[in-house]
Amino acid sequence: MIAGEEVVTGTEPNNFFQQKRSPSETKGELLPKFLPVWGEGKLAAQKDSPAPALLFADLNAGIPLGEEVQPATTAPAKVLKSIFANSGARLNLNAAFHTFFADANKTALAAVEQTVPALPFYAELGNAPGFVNGPENQLPFKERMHSEIPALLALDPFGYKFSQEVLAQALGNSAADLFLLFEAGKLKAAAKSLDKSGPVQQLFGSQAAAIAPFFERRSQSKKREEFLLKSLELGLREKGYRTVTFAFGLPGKEQPYQYLLFASVSEALCTRLKEILLDYSEYQEDGVPMMAAGVKPVRLLVPEYARYLPFSLHKLVQELPQQAARLNRLSLEKIYEKHNVETNYCKANYFTAMEQLKAQGKILLLNPKTAQQVHKLSFGCLIKFVG
Repeated sequence: MIAGEEVVTGTEPNNFFQQKRSPSETKGELLPKFLPVWGEGKLAAQKDSPAPALLFADLNAGIPLGEEVQPATTAPAKVLKSIFANSGARLNLNAAFHTFFADANKTALAAVEQTVPALPFYAELGNAPGFVNGPENQLPFKERMHSEIPALLALDPFGYKFSQEVLAQALGNSAADLFLLFEAGKLKAAAKSLDKSGPVQQLFGSQAAAIAPFFERRSQSKKREEFLLKSLELGLREKGYRTVTFAFGLPGKEQPYQYLLFASVSEALCTRLKEILLDYSEYQEDGVPMMAAGVKPVRLLVPEYARYLPFSLHKLVQELPQQAARLNRLSLEKIYEKHNVETNYCKANYFTAMEQLKAQGKILLLNPKTAQQVHKLSFGCLIKFVG
C-alpha cells in the first residue's frame, strides 16, 4: 500500500466466487454494494428536483426452485435492506427508490413475494416493492420506465420475452443502466438465433453481421465465446454506453460459466462498479487485474510475453505517453478516472506506471496549486508529459 493513498493492490481476492454461484447469489453479493453507490450518484444529479426518484428492477428475481434459503438471504431481500439502510441520510435512497421484481417462473417469484413482507424493515420502506408476475400487473412498472427516471435494470439479456422487451426499451433510453448477468451457454446459444431474434440483434447492433463469418473461420469454443463477448460489448458501445465486463470461472475449468456486463453512459459509475469487482478479481504477475474470478492467472514467463496480453503494465507504460494530448497536465487521479474505463487497469497500476515514466524522464510532476515541479508522486500531482 502506498502511504496516504487508497489504491487497489494485487492482494488475495475475496474468495466468494471461488465456488460456483447462481445468478441469484451473484446479485445478492454485488448489488447491495453497488446499488447505494449508483443511487447516491443519481440522486445527487436530481438535487433541484422537488420529487427525486429512482427505479430498480430485477427481472430474474425468483428464488431458484428446490433451494432452501432464509428469506433475509435472498437477493431481493439484500437489495431492499441496502436501500432501507440509507433512510434519513442526506441522500435518502429509501424515499426515492421504486423497486420491482419479476421472473419468468411465477412459482419462483411467488416465493419472493411471500417472504419479502416478513422482512423486519418492510413496513418502513419508502415505497413497497412491486411484483410483476403477468400482463395484468405490468402497468405500474411500464409507467415508471416510460417516465425516464434513472433506472438500474438487472436482467438476463437472453432471457424470457418480457425481460427482452424491457431491454429493448431500455436500449433506447439513456436514463437506464444495465446490469446484465448471464450464463456463458446462453451467450453461445444467442449466436444461433441472431437471424430470428429482434431483441438479440438489437443488443449486438452492427456487430451481429461479423459473427457468422468468424464462426466459419474459427471452430475453437473459447475463441468463439471471446468473440461473442467482445461483439456484445461493442454493440452496446455503439449505442453510447460505456461497459464493464467481469467473468466468473471455476478452478480447473478453462472457460467461465457466467458473465456480468454492466452498461452505462456514466464513466464514473463504470469505475465505481469496477472498483467493487476488483475485490474478487485474480491478478496477473505484473499486478494488472484479470477482471475475472476463479480463473488461473497468466504467468509472464518472459517480459516480452506481456505484449501479447490484452492488458499489461508494460502496455500501460507505453500507452499513457501516446495519449499525452488528452491527459497532459491532469492530476494522476484524473488520468486514472479518464483512462481506466473499458480497461483492466486498477488505480495502483497507474501509480506504478507513472513511477516508471518518471524514472525514464518522460513525465514531470507538478504541484497542483503552484504548477511548480515536485519530486514525490501522489494522486494529486499534475502530470506533464515531456519528450
